[in-house]
Amino acid sequence: MKRFIFIVCTIISTILGSHAIAQRHLPPDLIGANLKEVQEKYRKEINRGADSLLVPYADALFYDGKIREALRMYQKADSIGLKKTLDQQRNYSFAARRLGTQSPYDTQTGYFTDYWDIQAEIKVFAANSTNEDFAPVVWQDMLFITSSRSETRRGRNNTYALTQMPFLNIHVFTLDGQLVSPDFLPKRLNTPMHDGPLSIAADTSLVVITRNYEKPNQDGVHTLYLSYYTRDGLQWSEEKSFPANDQAYFVQHPYFDNATNTLYFSSDMPGGFGGLDLYKSVWNGQQWSSPTNLGGEINSPYDEIFPSLSPGGDLIYATNHIETTGGLDLVIFKQGQRYLFPKPFNTIRDDFAITFVDEHSGYFSTNRNYEAFGDDIYHFHIIPQPEYPFIVRVLDKESKKPIPEASVTYEALLPALQGIQQTSSAGETTIHHGAGVPFPVQFKVTHKDYYPLEITADNFQFEEKQWVLELELETLPQIIREGYFVVYFDNDHPDPQSMNPTTGLSYEKTFEQYMKRKNDYLQNSENTTEQVQQFFDVVQQGMEQLNQLAAFLQQELEQGRHYTINSTSHASPLATSEYNMSLSKRRFVSVENFLKSWQGGVLRPYIEQGMLTYENTAFGSTQAPQGVSADRQNQSRSVYGVAAAKERRVTISWRKR
Repeated sequence: MKRFIFIVCTIISTILGSHAIAQRHLPPDLIGANLKEVQEKYRKEINRGADSLLVPYADALFYDGKIREALRMYQKADSIGLKKTLDQQRNYSFAARRLGTQSPYDTQTGYFTDYWDIQAEIKVFAANSTNEDFAPVVWQDMLFITSSRSETRRGRNNTYALTQMPFLNIHVFTLDGQLVSPDFLPKRLNTPMHDGPLSIAADTSLVVITRNYEKPNQDGVHTLYLSYYTRDGLQWSEEKSFPANDQAYFVQHPYFDNATNTLYFSSDMPGGFGGLDLYKSVWNGQQWSSPTNLGGEINSPYDEIFPSLSPGGDLIYATNHIETTGGLDLVIFKQGQRYLFPKPFNTIRDDFAITFVDEHSGYFSTNRNYEAFGDDIYHFHIIPQPEYPFIVRVLDKESKKPIPEASVTYEALLPALQGIQQTSSAGETTIHHGAGVPFPVQFKVTHKDYYPLEITADNFQFEEKQWVLELELETLPQIIREGYFVVYFDNDHPDPQSMNPTTGLSYEKTFEQYMKRKNDYLQNSENTTEQVQQFFDVVQQGMEQLNQLAAFLQQELEQGRHYTINSTSHASPLATSEYNMSLSKRRFVSVENFLKSWQGGVLRPYIEQGMLTYENTAFGSTQAPQGVSADRQNQSRSVYGVAAAKERRVTISWRKR
């Protein structure tokens, strides 16, 4: 333990101040340290048996770009069960990804939407140096970058221990890479310590720049802070400290939005979501508002840094969240979704700090060609895509024929789409004219003769200069399309001679008993055999239709839709009015029992939740037309006759609520 304390103290004593945390997010015991010396100290202690240092040793290797050796140390730490912080788990995963393998901490939770349909060409900025060049900022026709390229600093060692490179300064170039010295900036913008990145108001009335404290805080860390200058006419103010500065934490990466006078920045001030978070503060020309955290939709337990805005006003930032491609990735936050930039922007290394010249071009930072402190500036040009129509074609699932007059409701986030349209006689509707495939799109397709379809589609196909998505609908059973059918009952059933208006029997049971009596009807009815047979075919059909309704309701209720069954129940006049009223009520209850018990009770939860309700009117024999026999002495008419049998029924219809 004494050796470990000695190591940590030695590391802290080498801290000279850091801006490199802006790209590398080092743990406090590595900020400003000479990584090679730290590694050597850890290696010696581990050789003496201090295996508890394997993980911080792996971190020091990782940040120094020694990825293969870092991965081996993380794996060795696994073998003896050493715990790791979230940041260490992420570093482990990034190291594994760069070597084409996996760590135990790789995960994909859908935190990012990883499809953003843009295509771009990139090329290296002509004025990159062999040292660090990053955080480009475009102002009019000039490019401001933060760089550790070589400079002479009198009276001070100009080498920063962590990177073994000079301290960072602001350098200004033309867009084609010619070094310039603009005379409109505040004097002595660069200091002997780290300076940059910066942000400049469009009218140059405000300059905000990142610096680092010359003296360490109580933890031995030279944190970063923001300074700003205001200009009145040709006169710049003295350097001022941003009100949120505090030596206990980092405040860095300014981006000033001229449209809203809002400064965006990153900080690990208390009260955030973990790591470095993004904040904003509004400038009223005289003072800054209290910083506001941008919230949990953007900030995570990892680092969110280098904020900027797209030409359309959407927030762009970089994060080293464990679910990025690897290292820092560029993210655009649009309409509540986090979209990773596609290739060629993001790589398995660090890609960050983007600035736009116009809608289609700009610059960004990356270390894709290096493992450690070798950031470069790249120019990008987004290639405009030809605009082709996006067609939804609705087809009958069985026949593959087009379905006209289908209602197509659609919604997509990127590009933003929303609407409702009807298909043409060819079964088609155009939902979008534009460049790029709108993934994903949520569809709801309805037609009175088909089951509704709700789907999120990602399979547009390009054919004949248009993007086409085919959606197939399944035909509703005929009875569902008609919305009405009838089920029939044997005389006196269910529960003959009962005056109770309820029953425990299901219609399925009463139907089976009825069908067993078919021969009695054939033998005793006043009607012909053909007429009786046709009637029992209708009875059989009613049972089938009741099953079709139950299956339809199951599908609809599972989609969250609510339904009410409307019914009327009837009896033939062969009894007293009071008895027939109770009998017709029992007949409806038997249908209700059937639905409750159908397929083992799959509809019962929806009935209990009130998603499926009933409205029944019992008529008894009051609706029976004149001429239907009530003569008990002539049962061939009053019991077995088809006219009387048709009065023993429940009529069923339904409506969506």
